[in-house]
Amino acid sequence: MKNNKWLFIRFGLLVASAVMYSMLGPLTEHASPPIGISALMAGFIFGIIGLQFVLAIQFKNRFSAEVWAPPSWNTNPFQMKQPIQCFHLGAWLFITSSFITVLLTWIKSPKYILDALMPLAIGVGLLIGVHLARLLFRSKFKTV
Repeated sequence: MKNNKWLFIRFGLLVASAVMYSMLGPLTEHASPPIGISALMAGFIFGIIGLQFVLAIQFKNRFSAEVWAPPSWNTNPFQMKQPIQCFHLGAWLFITSSFITVLLTWIKSPKYILDALMPLAIGVGLLIGVHLARLLFRSKFKTV
């Protein structure tokens, strides 16, 4: 198996984020305005649709790469010409770090669980959006 520094960097960022959020502990107050199921759905949908909007702009951007690489753990996520890589990492950062917060909040302060779920909803929406983008902008992606 090829040793790839970007896999280790991405994994390191996820671990650092999880450690930081575990040190912050559970949520102890409600957001203002309070988060409800409809707000969670809005965050989830915003993750999917908002990403398509940003990528549509990048699709037309002459400074964007002519061809985008599919999201990969072994690719540099900080390439401005490859925006899908950054959003892929961002989605996983949202999911990983908020999973810790959700778990800690559920154990210690369950009345704030909907507030803790918002970043997770956005992260899952972003991850789905990344995969949807591969279909919507398929002409821009390299075939694998």
